[in-house]
Amino acid sequence: MRSTPIYEVHAVKYAHLPRKAWEVQITPDPHDADFPMDYFVWVAIPLDESGHRLMGGKPIVIDTGFNAQIGKKRGREVKTNPADLLSHLGIDAREVEDVIITHLHYDHVGNWDKFPKARFHLQDKEMQFATGRHMCHGSFRHAFEIEDIVGMVRAVYGKRVVFHDGDEEIAPGVSVHLIGGHTMGIQSVRVMTRNGWLVLASDASHYFWGIKENKLFAIVYSVADMLAGYDKLRKLADGRVDMVVPGHDAEVCKRYPASKPGLEGICVRLDSPRRTPSARRRPPPPSRRRGPMDRAPRSRRASASPDRSHSPGSRPTARGLAASPSRRSATRTPPRRARDGSPPDRGGRAGCG
Repeated sequence: MRSTPIYEVHAVKYAHLPRKAWEVQITPDPHDADFPMDYFVWVAIPLDESGHRLMGGKPIVIDTGFNAQIGKKRGREVKTNPADLLSHLGIDAREVEDVIITHLHYDHVGNWDKFPKARFHLQDKEMQFATGRHMCHGSFRHAFEIEDIVGMVRAVYGKRVVFHDGDEEIAPGVSVHLIGGHTMGIQSVRVMTRNGWLVLASDASHYFWGIKENKLFAIVYSVADMLAGYDKLRKLADGRVDMVVPGHDAEVCKRYPASKPGLEGICVRLDSPRRTPSARRRPPPPSRRRGPMDRAPRSRRASASPDRSHSPGSRPTARGLAASPSRRSATRTPPRRARDGSPPDRGGRAGCG
């Protein structure tokens, strides 16, 4: 008999945004590769000993997304409200009792009102961050929607917010863990599954390259905390990086199978062992342009033969040396993000929370 209950865990995609590497990273990258962002909410559903859904078991929802109105305001298309998408998994948002809010950015708390019976689990530091002096600065404030924050304050007065100070258990097999970095009080969620501990990083690691390569996302409160957070995420997953799920990587829907037939690209089962390898490949680094003093490669010099197409008496040339080296088209280096964490929305840059 298991000492810790296990859960099935799903990621539910509700929006998408094309992005380039320079728009989502602080750390330098020689490639201008595509790094699109998907927007997710997550759900953990308790299972019985046989692996079936526990009779009377209560699902735990992680984050609530944003709605079409906010999506239009911020240039993001919402296909379906994420609260409605939960119905594909047999979950009625109106009956959910526990919702974990990883942080208070617009894309993680926007539909809180769709969960009228829920208690919202939030870190003390996140409420402090969203309602304190840091919001005097636009570089921090731009990823929040004031009505969401006001709504959470009202929920506090309605005794519907459960505050956490650091790492705490929400239910047997589900716990929250203060990470920091992206915001002051961002928390990740650890869930026990049939494959072991699964860590829902949320925006503590936006992409797989965050947790694997320690690369920095463009919106950051504390660089030091973000880097330390990567270490903590790996420890929470018992060192198994493949058990850490990032918050916005479009690869998630490619690496995990659909929750059930017909939901491909919408709902994926994160506790499934049938993960497929990533299809994304970075382009090769650009080759260095050869200068006039550079010599041709040895193999080309050795194989050069006189060009007999010239008329008698003309000077022969070596094939392969007559043609000038190919030139790469000049590309303008995109502006890099300021190291102090200035907002990427200015000038059309990254705008995810």
